[in-house]
Amino acid sequence: MKNLLFMMRPKQWIKNLFIFVPMIFGGKLFDTQIVFKEIAAFFLFSFTASVVYIINDIIDKEKDKEHPIKRLRPIPSGKVSIKQAIGTAVFLGAVSLPASFMINFSFGIVVCSYLLFNLVYSKILKNAVIIDIFCLALFFLLRILAG
Repeated sequence: MKNLLFMMRPKQWIKNLFIFVPMIFGGKLFDTQIVFKEIAAFFLFSFTASVVYIINDIIDKEKDKEHPIKRLRPIPSGKVSIKQAIGTAVFLGAVSLPASFMINFSFGIVVCSYLLFNLVYSKILKNAVIIDIFCLALFFLLRILAG
């Protein structure tokens, strides 16, 4: 279980705190209904980000085995099988995507966009230097739009 959680990269979820920016600057910090929605949105967005991390690790498994640090990740190290990783990604996606639309249709669209753009980024765009920077900026913009 520890390896499955590590594979989801919860340390990276800190980036998803950008979801709270519109609420804070919109003066809604003490509106409990909005705060609870934002907390749910944070976790749903984080689960979707974990789907991306897992898929990326599956794609890069062989390359990551050669990297001094990435080889220690659960998938390249063999602590989590490809089957377990796929099952976890499918479960997280099956929970987070429909639940995102239940929070708000626009939020669901942003979460789906984040997932799709990230998959394209992971497979194609991350090796294009200038495009890489624009993609990373887009991912932060999507986090703010999600809020």
